[in-house]
Amino acid sequence: MGKPESICVFGDSTAWGAWDMEKGGWVNRLWFQVAKREEEEYVEIYNQSVSGGTTRTVLERFENEARARGADALIFQTGGNDASYRSTPGNFIVQPEKFRGASQNI
Repeated sequence: MGKPESICVFGDSTAWGAWDMEKGGWVNRLWFQVAKREEEEYVEIYNQSVSGGTTRTVLERFENEARARGADALIFQTGGNDASYRSTPGNFIVQPEKFRGASQNI
């Protein structure tokens, strides 16, 4: 495989760029490095990350989003919100078996 022409990134608020007021997050920083145009050849990076995203929400949308953008490379950053819990430790937002299943399907 040669150099990708279109990359889709799927993830949560960290991938989306929350709290990075300097450069807009790691995906945007990646874009600064790889999207430099050289004549007609360049790489498009589509940040499809959503604050609050989980493996389930990524699984539900990544195929359609990647297809719509003609992505030939995918990057996933997911699991942080899945491991978060509501008020009581162990009361995870996404139960471990559902996280495991969604991760395998991605």
